[in-house]
Amino acid sequence: MERIKLLKDIKRDTKGKYILYWMQQSQRVHYNHALNYAIEKANKFNLPLVVAFGLTSYPEANRRHYYFMLEGLQEVKEELEKLGITFILKLQNPVDLILELSKEASLAICDKGYMKVQKIWRKDLSQRIDKALVEVESDLIVPIETTSIKEEYAAYTIRKKIHKQLDKFLVEETLPFIENKNLVNNLKGEDLNNIDELLNRLNLDNSVKESNFFHGGY
Repeated sequence: MERIKLLKDIKRDTKGKYILYWMQQSQRVHYNHALNYAIEKANKFNLPLVVAFGLTSYPEANRRHYYFMLEGLQEVKEELEKLGITFILKLQNPVDLILELSKEASLAICDKGYMKVQKIWRKDLSQRIDKALVEVESDLIVPIETTSIKEEYAAYTIRKKIHKQLDKFLVEETLPFIENKNLVNNLKGEDLNNIDELLNRLNLDNSVKESNFFHGGY
């Protein structure tokens, strides 16, 4: 429960066609607490699960960053669809995309971001969405707020606080079984098979080209 935070509460039941998970920070299928939570909710309400990613220009990012990321997301899409989970990537501001998709969702879930722009996105979404919004911490072994509620001034002051929590949080995370494997086929996203064409539509620093040695993904 320490990983889960309610960003927007709705005091009524909202019936929708699917559960929506906004994947942005935790770009992976396995060892993803936010995805696991979304699967559990989809199973509880017997609804299909939609995973969405908003692709937009990010401060100081270059073509190499994006190419590596999209190679990884190709793999994510393939794995999710084999599991019976819809994956949609759109060239769109992430907040606008999730607001659009949430109109037909029963619940929206997001992973936790740490950078300034990521925090702004989540705050903006929580203020504008009319569905319940749940944030799930998935990129740290011990959640930040569990480790310490104040700003730590040195590594040695926070290290012992993390070590006290390791037995509780250092456990293997397994992917739940997906009960409703119906893909939501009416949602149309970008074609991930042509990364070059997709990146040419973004405002990127193209002086740093994609790597010929490292391929994105697991």
